[in-house]
Amino acid sequence: MLSKFADAKNLQFEEIRASKSPFNTDTTLLNSSYAFFFDEQGAIKNADVTTRTNLYKNRVVVTDSALYYFNLEDSTYTYKQVTGGYSGGGSDIGALIHTLKRVLINNPGCVSQKKDTVIHHKTYYAVLVNSFDSIIDGRRNFTNQTIVIDKKSYLPLMQLYTGSGRAGKPGGTEFTFIDFYEKSVYTNIRINKLSKNPIPTFAGLPGFIPYLPKALLSAGTPTPAWKRITVEGDSVSSENGLGKVVLLYLSGIDCPAAQASIRMINHISDTFAPDRFVIFGIYSDGRKSLQTYARKYNLHYPIIFNGQAIKMRFNAPGSPYFYILDKTGNVAYAQTGWNPETEKILQEKIRDLLNAP
Repeated sequence: MLSKFADAKNLQFEEIRASKSPFNTDTTLLNSSYAFFFDEQGAIKNADVTTRTNLYKNRVVVTDSALYYFNLEDSTYTYKQVTGGYSGGGSDIGALIHTLKRVLINNPGCVSQKKDTVIHHKTYYAVLVNSFDSIIDGRRNFTNQTIVIDKKSYLPLMQLYTGSGRAGKPGGTEFTFIDFYEKSVYTNIRINKLSKNPIPTFAGLPGFIPYLPKALLSAGTPTPAWKRITVEGDSVSSENGLGKVVLLYLSGIDCPAAQASIRMINHISDTFAPDRFVIFGIYSDGRKSLQTYARKYNLHYPIIFNGQAIKMRFNAPGSPYFYILDKTGNVAYAQTGWNPETEKILQEKIRDLLNAP
């Protein structure tokens, strides 16, 4: 297979990737198109990658000295200077070629041909790359890449990326093991079909403006109005918090910092009387995945799904963000990010508001 790419000056292909979250049963489906341009040593020098999921649509362009990130939903972009070309993801063909070359040079015993596999009544080669395998704390840590290769074209059809590893446990400093799984299917692979590399002269996309991070809503700002359904089917709105102190926890399932803050949010929910205080968890994720997530981590607060529009009203595109609202519905405090001191800060702010006349 590598010989097919040995003289590649450019490479184009499409990828459909199913990526399972290590924290829950949710699976994200990504549809991507790639254009790679290689240097004399075979490394990816320039890249143009467009990715679409149910949560976002973006385009990344890597020139000789810069990386452009275009948000295709709001027509904004960010720009930063880079050197060293495209690093890419673990599942695309460019990364696959890089991994195979490295392993074959440094540890060829990790690569083995397995029994042929049959897909849609057609037989394909199957190659296993076991690039890491060790026992840690009595449990196997490993990464496997199973590559399915067409017997006629010698081009990759599919890759399964699986493994298990030690990771920080959400909400504390303990460690646990997580399993990961990605399946990529490649189509429309084209090698050296482009006569010219347009990326070195790339100067941006017409109609896009620079992304300017918005400040969090300041103290005293009336809270933006919202109304949604929780994962349990209850109708809730911003009016439900009037007369109470409210903590808005604007979050997302897959963010590590959000994972780490789960125990804190549950503890705060249990600390204060529900007739005077309420937490609303507002997530950009879907209902089904959040139902599983809530059961797994025993979340103690109302959970709102598909809440990206609400998050944007609070200038909270990522996660986690924390807003404390006073009894009149105005912003009293806002914070982005989690650290070990966050719970102490939030509890002090909440107590001050509860004790206020």
